[in-house]
Amino acid sequence: MTDVEMADATEGDEFYLSRVIDAHKADVKCLTSTSAGVIISGGRDETVKFWSKRGGEFSETLAFPQPKGLAVNSIGYYESPDGWRVFVGRKDGSIAVYGSGSPEPLTVLTQHSSNVCCLYVDEKNHILLSGSWDNNVIIWPIKELGAPEFPALLLNGHKLSVWALAAIEASPGYYLSGSADKTIKLWRDDNEVRTFTGHTDVVRALLVL
Repeated sequence: MTDVEMADATEGDEFYLSRVIDAHKADVKCLTSTSAGVIISGGRDETVKFWSKRGGEFSETLAFPQPKGLAVNSIGYYESPDGWRVFVGRKDGSIAVYGSGSPEPLTVLTQHSSNVCCLYVDEKNHILLSGSWDNNVIIWPIKELGAPEFPALLLNGHKLSVWALAAIEASPGYYLSGSADKTIKLWRDDNEVRTFTGHTDVVRALLVL
């Protein structure tokens, strides 16, 4: 791993390229970060890696290799007083759930039938949202994922892959999904409330202000 400092900020610059981390052996598909400033990356090289800054340098501090053929396409991170969880969306439709203290998944969620291309973590309401090439959204209760049976809501309504997700955290139970079908859908639990049209191509990102 190499860590290259590209430039120093000059007076008046608000943003500048600070560093390039040579992180993966194939394209980097997803990124997230922790409250402590740790960067988590996932790639087509079938790995999830944690990067911590020490003495001005980024170094790999933890890695979760995935089974052969399971590229990592999405990542979610959840923090609570009970510890952290990392959710790894994989090419085969599975979501591997990792926690502190174990190199192996705590559990693997298998309700999707195709690539899990987006994840969203609502820490306030302890909810994980997943979107897939199977055109579906699933709502997972994070605190109940280790139970033998747990309630997961299936949101079905898009005609093509789901590429973007968001929760309206101030209004528990309300969710947004964006799709390759060029629409955005508003959901109340598993009920479709409204469909927004107007895009002429895939909806790949959503942000609730």
